[in-house]
Amino acid sequence: MKKQKQKKQEKKKQKQKKKQKQKKKKKQKKQQEKKQKNRRRADEAVEEELDEEKKEAEEAAEEAAEEAAEEAAAEEEAEAEEAEEKDESEEEEAEEVEGEEEADREAEEEKAQEEKEEEEASEEGEEVIY
Repeated sequence: MKKQKQKKQEKKKQKQKKKQKQKKKKKQKKQQEKKQKNRRRADEAVEEELDEEKKEAEEAAEEAAEEAAEEAAAEEEAEAEEAEEKDESEEEEAEEVEGEEEADREAEEEKAQEEKEEEEASEEGEEVIY
């Protein structure tokens, strides 16, 4: 009887051990799944953050490109205006020089005409008064 009781108790102990082992395995599996789930969440969060940073960097690059294009257009426009002003200035200067040359020619022609008249008058013995 004692042996039967001992065997019964041993079987009971073995059953309990087996149950505990299964419980422990189940608990470990649950913890591992929880860790994997948390790791996945963390990876997703990091990925989202990287995507957001990438998006912000792309937007910043796009904005910088737009600003550079605007600056280039403004600079080009300023250069065109400057060239136009220079052309106008050169044109005005050329007209001014042309006007001065015309005035000089007229003055020379007038002087030559006066000298001619004086010469003709002196040949005729008359005095020219201006």
